[in-house]
Amino acid sequence: MKSLKHVLYAFFVLCIIAVAVLFYKAWLSRYLSLRPDFIAAEAGVAANEFPVRGLFLWRETVLTAPVDGAVTFPSGRGPFYAAKGDKLAVVSWSSGSRVLRAPDTGYFIAALDGMEGRIEYSDLWSGVDRLPVAPELVYIADGSSVKKGEAIGRFVLQPSDLRLIAWADVSATLKRHVDDGFVRLRTLPDSLPFEAGVRAVRYFGAKAKLYLSLPFFPPEILESRNAVFSLFLGDHRGVKVPETAVVLRDRRQMVFVIEGDRITGRAVEGFTFSKNRFLVLDGLKPGELVIVNGAGVKEGEIRIW
Repeated sequence: MKSLKHVLYAFFVLCIIAVAVLFYKAWLSRYLSLRPDFIAAEAGVAANEFPVRGLFLWRETVLTAPVDGAVTFPSGRGPFYAAKGDKLAVVSWSSGSRVLRAPDTGYFIAALDGMEGRIEYSDLWSGVDRLPVAPELVYIADGSSVKKGEAIGRFVLQPSDLRLIAWADVSATLKRHVDDGFVRLRTLPDSLPFEAGVRAVRYFGAKAKLYLSLPFFPPEILESRNAVFSLFLGDHRGVKVPETAVVLRDRRQMVFVIEGDRITGRAVEGFTFSKNRFLVLDGLKPGELVIVNGAGVKEGEIRIW
């Protein structure tokens, strides 16, 4: 009988504890819902840009070994600038050697990607297919054996335009730049954009095929025909908030704003522009108080103090 009383006592104690925990959780949930984390929206700027991939085009000549022998490169395998007549390579055999000199002024690189003579503007421009991806360069080893007529490198005449064919998404801003005769590109997110002249453009629905001239031609470009840039279309100015503040409700992007002692949902337009940051272009002003975590938030009363 005594043990039964102990069991019943323990049971009632546990029930009281369970009820207390439930009440505490309900109170805490209510407390937190009335006092959510919030932040003041700040004015922000984000680049209106997106990546573009394409192919470089240049005027190149494939240099070949004049005789059988072992090839060496006195000035290195490049890429480097050479004046007409400069020594590029030497092919030696047991009883002599032949010097291969620069046929003109230009860049030399003792490497090949297998696409030499196969990249033609007319073929790339006329199609609507994706542009091919050039293989990685294969360098010719110093001292390697070569046969007469075997390719030992490529030579790109200078001065000449560095041209680029690339696909891009169509937008009103892009069309405006194209009509002005240039687009702006940049190589790194923090680098300054540069202007590339528009030689030609073709529109295919939501895509545009661009034929561009770049304002520079550094020799290291020869290390790959594959071009990767950001197409820079200017800056977006708006209001930045944490990405967690934006939720999707009824197919609309929304944030929850503190107005007086209430939380109000507000539709916004914008996009994620960096890690965990969202730029609101319309629907929010700098200084307005926004709930940091919008998921599960409901409109209604709030106590921020």
